[in-house]
Amino acid sequence: DNGFGIIGNTEGFGFITNDIYFIKTDSNGNIVCPQLNFSASDTLFCDDKTVTFYNASIGTGQYSWWVNDTLFSNLISSSYYFQNAGNYNIKLKSCTDSVFAQIIHLQEPSDSFSFTIKNDTVNFSYSPPSNLQSFVWDFGDGKFDSINVNPTHIYDTIGLYPVTLSVVDSNGCTNTSSQQVSILPD
Repeated sequence: DNGFGIIGNTEGFGFITNDIYFIKTDSNGNIVCPQLNFSASDTLFCDDKTVTFYNASIGTGQYSWWVNDTLFSNLISSSYYFQNAGNYNIKLKSCTDSVFAQIIHLQEPSDSFSFTIKNDTVNFSYSPPSNLQSFVWDFGDGKFDSINVNPTHIYDTIGLYPVTLSVVDSNGCTNTSSQQVSILPD
């Protein structure tokens, strides 16, 4: 089998060690690079998450993983935590070859709402995203509304009510927001 080894000194953490790297070559002494390929545990998602990248390359080599041109790992297979919505370009590189995939972290739908109170009547206001698929208002008194985006609700008794708005967009992304509504005596 063709190949050669490189021995070098690596200095780190107060130690100097000898590292040995074996590099596969063909019969003419040219470095043989692996045929790159990889898969991801997920490529389209809504919530912050860790995605695992599985190296499915044919052959051996030294690998580097990049997200939007920033190196994040030199492991054979690796993981990356996506915490902000956006499009991410993932690159697996070895020798001078690279393969790419795109990861899309979708923005969760807005669930922010406001309200005004007059006596026992509360007017709720919500500005839905254009891709709103469904919503449910839970008024905290056992009553719900999934028809009116900006409902008006009348409470039967005074008290403090936890009002929750749950939304789902056309991508299947969900979000939930809650606020306290206080109904006081007249």
